[in-house]
Amino acid sequence: MKVKNIASFRLPIQRTKTEKKELHMISKASQTLACVVLGSCATTVLADAPFSVDFLAGQASHESDVSSGRELSGDDKSLGIRASYAFNQYAALEMGYEDLGDYEDSFEPNSGTIVTEQIEVAAFKVGLKATVPVTELFMLNARAGAARWALELEETVTGRAEMFSDDDHGIDLYYGVGADLNLGKNWRVSLEYSVLNFDAEIGFGKIDQTVENASLALGYRF
Repeated sequence: MKVKNIASFRLPIQRTKTEKKELHMISKASQTLACVVLGSCATTVLADAPFSVDFLAGQASHESDVSSGRELSGDDKSLGIRASYAFNQYAALEMGYEDLGDYEDSFEPNSGTIVTEQIEVAAFKVGLKATVPVTELFMLNARAGAARWALELEETVTGRAEMFSDDDHGIDLYYGVGADLNLGKNWRVSLEYSVLNFDAEIGFGKIDQTVENASLALGYRF
C-alpha cells in the first residue's frame, strides 16, 4: 500500500462571507491606491515644469497701405519676451511683449521735395498655443490671440525744420505657427512665424499695417 506524501495534499481554504468581503474591500482599496499613485505621477510629470519664459529675436517685415494711395514697406530686427503656462503637453496660455522694430520710406510728391516717413510698431500679446508632439524632442505648434498694438509715425520734409508726428493704438488678432526642439528637461529652441494686421488712424488718414515676423526663440521651463 502506497502512502502519499502528506505535504502533497492541500486542503481547500474555507472562508466565511465576512472574510471574503474583507478581501474584496482590500483588493478594491489596493486598485484605487494604485490608480491614485499612477495618476499623481502622471500629473507630476505634466506639472513638473508648467511655467516657461522665452526670449525672441528675429526679423519683422512691414507693409503699410496708406489711405491716400501710397504704399510703404521695410524690414527691421525684432525683439521680444514671453511667459507661458502649460495646462498640459497640448495647450498653453501665453503673454508677451514684442518690439517689432521701425523702418522708413521716402516719396517725392513734387520735384525737389522729399518726404520721409518713419513707422515704429510694438505689441503686447495674450493668446493660446496648441502643440502637436511629433517625437519626444520635436513638436509643431500654432498660436493665436489678441494683440494690443501701438504705432508711431514721424514725417519729415526736406527743407523744413518742423516734423509731423502722430500715433495710434488698438487691439486686433494675431496668429502664427512654429516648431520646438527640446534641449533636455528645461531648455528648448523654437522657430516661429507670426502675422499681425491692423488699421491705424493717423492725422492724414488711415494706415492698413501688416507685420510678418520670423523669429528664433530660446525658452526655459520651470
